[in-house]
Amino acid sequence: MKLAEFTEENGQLKLIKLLINPQEFNVSKDAYFNGDESHSVKEYEIIFREVAVWCNKNKGWMIDDWNNYYTARTIEESEQLRYNALSEEEKKKKDKEIHNKSILKKIEEIKKLMAENDYKQMKYIRGEYTEEEWQEIKSWFQEKALEIRQLESQLL
Repeated sequence: MKLAEFTEENGQLKLIKLLINPQEFNVSKDAYFNGDESHSVKEYEIIFREVAVWCNKNKGWMIDDWNNYYTARTIEESEQLRYNALSEEEKKKKDKEIHNKSILKKIEEIKKLMAENDYKQMKYIRGEYTEEEWQEIKSWFQEKALEIRQLESQLL
């Protein structure tokens, strides 16, 4: 199947037109590295590059290297394909990793928020807050610390 049309200018191969929607890109590694009846190795390189540029412009798309083929897929499709190929034991391990990564990200976000508010403690020490204002700030820090402990308890 012809994927693109080419011309030669000054001894250089030039792409005239991509004949497929980049989302339909699916080329065997053997064809890519050795050429075939449809395209030469150089032509496949140009087609690959053109599809890669399209993927970069259309966030969420990539050229996936799976099962001896280069295929344009969404990142989600690629991740799902790999997940489905896992054994049940590997899926459990992966699920645990994903769960823990999500929890750790939330903890990191809370710690960052707390760090961004550390200056309030210095302001209190300098006497810039009333006791009533400080109690609100202190309660907020305590709530965030409790959130972190609760999230840590959810780690597997």
